Amino acid sequence: MNAIVVMGLRAGKDRTGGPIVRIGVEDDLPHELIDIVVDFISTFDVLDLVIAWYGPDLETMINNRPAIELLDTAGLAAQRFLDANVRSSEDGFVTVLLTDYIDWARCLDVREAERVPYEELAASHVVRPFDELNEAPGVTELVFHGSAPLAIEPEPVSPRVPWSQREVAVMAARAERVRTSQRRKCGNVWQKTLERVRSGSTLQESAPTQEVIGLLNAGLDSILLRDRVILNAVNSNVTEILKVKKHEIGRLLGEATVETGENIGAVIDVLEYIAVFSDDDDPAAFAVAAYLRWWVGDCDGASGNAIVASESDPHYSLAKLVLHALFVDLPPPFSDVA
Repeated sequence: MNAIVVMGLRAGKDRTGGPIVRIGVEDDLPHELIDIVVDFISTFDVLDLVIAWYGPDLETMINNRPAIELLDTAGLAAQRFLDANVRSSEDGFVTVLLTDYIDWARCLDVREAERVPYEELAASHVVRPFDELNEAPGVTELVFHGSAPLAIEPEPVSPRVPWSQREVAVMAARAERVRTSQRRKCGNVWQKTLERVRSGSTLQESAPTQEVIGLLNAGLDSILLRDRVILNAVNSNVTEILKVKKHEIGRLLGEATVETGENIGAVIDVLEYIAVFSDDDDPAAFAVAAYLRWWVGDCDGASGNAIVASESDPHYSLAKLVLHALFVDLPPPFSDVA
């Protein structure tokens, strides 16, 4: 509910049932929708796709002409992009729909029927019952992964703890992001946390307060510090992360082996522990956890974390990288790392 869902139906090399991206919608459709859709097609080599707007009331949605125009323009941009970049002998196609789970309509039909009363749209079958989609098993599989009848909407599960339990951590992270001159403070907190993890401390002991958790989340905004944390996870020989120079990261990553990755599970645990205390638009901890889970061959765990990261920030490059790696079945470096 209250989302744009972009569903890949077919991609290059005859892959079917492609990726799904959800973009939350609060009041108005996001103006960057066109860029997101085109980026989605490019990133995942999509040939056929559905763009679906799920909202609370179809009549209200149809009467929101700026939103209909934006949705239709996103579909047109996607079709033109496919026409210019199609990678097979067949033409790619885009379908744009909107629904409130009671009725549904094609965006193109609605756009052409401006100022037509809702009752007439229903009478002329421009607006159709949502139950019709029960007869489309492909849509059933895409929307609910085949796990529930379409008449039953799955209960949304938030990946983060309730606001009351993470407010202090979020505010601490926001405050630290303002103090860019004190970024080393976040690095020192990460260093101490990783040392505690290596010594066998529990997660609560390693990150004992919400203020510490906030600093850990804020620190991942630094790409250099984020990559140093990844390096520590996959190459346990690197213990002093703040002493690693930027130009050394690639070489030290190349030296990672199955044996040197013994610390990776503990670092994943830390990342997933602090991620649930992150801000709604903060993708970093989920994305790094996704990358490390892909590294050890846990594709399900990687996908779950990457999707949350992508929903938090559709433009976060590490999340897009992990989703692309999973979609093209890119093998991780050491799939047998525990």
